[in-house]
Amino acid sequence: MAGAGVYTYVALPTCGVASDLTMRRVGTVLISGVPATGKSTFGDWIASTKGGTHVDLESDGIAHFGLSGAWNRLLSSSGHDSAGWVELLKSLTEPVVVTWGYPAQLLPIVKAIHSGGVEAWWFDGDRTAARISFLSDLVANGLENVLNNCG
Repeated sequence: MAGAGVYTYVALPTCGVASDLTMRRVGTVLISGVPATGKSTFGDWIASTKGGTHVDLESDGIAHFGLSGAWNRLLSSSGHDSAGWVELLKSLTEPVVVTWGYPAQLLPIVKAIHSGGVEAWWFDGDRTAARISFLSDLVANGLENVLNNCG
């Protein structure tokens, strides 16, 4: 895997992840992984049940939390200096869960964010089951709704 050495691998579904969050303090976590394995759902759960913040980078999270300027600087800097963006993340209500199904060519950005002090989790899962789940949501909720809320 391209992200080896960066990520804590999390295979879902599991009760261990949720109960682990109640036992230890989680500051700021970047969750990436296989599409349709529950990254955004988990982030929403943290926000609604743990009082934390969910920053969905594939939705309106960047603009909603005032992170656009720092995010654009991170993406455009040749050395991928994540300090300003990570500092803004850490100013949000903890735990902070950032969800992002990034394209592989942006792995250096993920490494910079991780080096800046953000724990990186990889949600893994059965790709066929995840695809079936995605397609089931597509049928149940309509294409536009699913595409506007996928992640």
